Amino acid sequence: MVDSPTRAGGGQSEGVCAPHGSKLPFVSHSLVCRSSARAPGQFSDHVIATQAVAPMPTHINASRAMRKQRGMVEVYHKPLRSSVPPWPSVFHPPLHSPHMDQPIARLKALIRDVPDFPKPGILFKDFTPLIRDPAGLALAVELMVNPFRDKNVNLVIGAESRGFIFGMAMAQALSAGFVPVRKPGKLPWKKASISYELEYGKDTMEIHSDAIEPGQRVLLVDDLLATGGTMQACCKLVQGMRAEIVGIAVLIELDVLKGRDIVKSYGPIHSVLRF
Repeated sequence: MVDSPTRAGGGQSEGVCAPHGSKLPFVSHSLVCRSSARAPGQFSDHVIATQAVAPMPTHINASRAMRKQRGMVEVYHKPLRSSVPPWPSVFHPPLHSPHMDQPIARLKALIRDVPDFPKPGILFKDFTPLIRDPAGLALAVELMVNPFRDKNVNLVIGAESRGFIFGMAMAQALSAGFVPVRKPGKLPWKKASISYELEYGKDTMEIHSDAIEPGQRVLLVDDLLATGGTMQACCKLVQGMRAEIVGIAVLIELDVLKGRDIVKSYGPIHSVLRF
């Protein structure tokens, strides 16, 4: 049986109490009542309820000194003991480079090399460890978008599918719209299309024919610039719609494949990580 909260001299307690702040938006807590009805210095804790609570500002609580002076009980929230490990505060693997204070070094450490993917002989640059890291993702988008903040970009063009990840974030940062360039059969309206050579085969890209108005300033975005085939196809598509290409932004550029030489005639190229 749970004792009711009482004053030191008996009777019901009064006052407003709020849960202690938490790092998580909503956490499960047990509501614990600390009764001061016993001898001075002796308290007993009783779990009287369990619920999901949101953190509340502590300034709405009466001061602890005032409650103690008035003989009020304290009601506080105590985290439930659980066998489930705590929610991780860091989402990326440990980074041991002595240069982690340098942004480029930090981002490069979050890129994983996957050999023989998607075909034998290809070393795939996997950026999923980077985008699962909150700070890494924010830093990558910031570095990609910074050179174009004063370029009056109307639309960001992202190539399917990894170009969508960074393209949408960059469009929001630039207060611009976003237009997807997709693979065949994905777009429902009238479209223009182009076929091109890929790093590991052939592919076709399509764009809605009414997605871009003549004269609009566009920024082309993708995750990777390798041989340049995908980006060149995107550039040709938007040029055919009489758009003005402000620039090309990619997270990763593979220098050895010389994709820059193929697309540099379409506009300035900005890459954050070069391998």
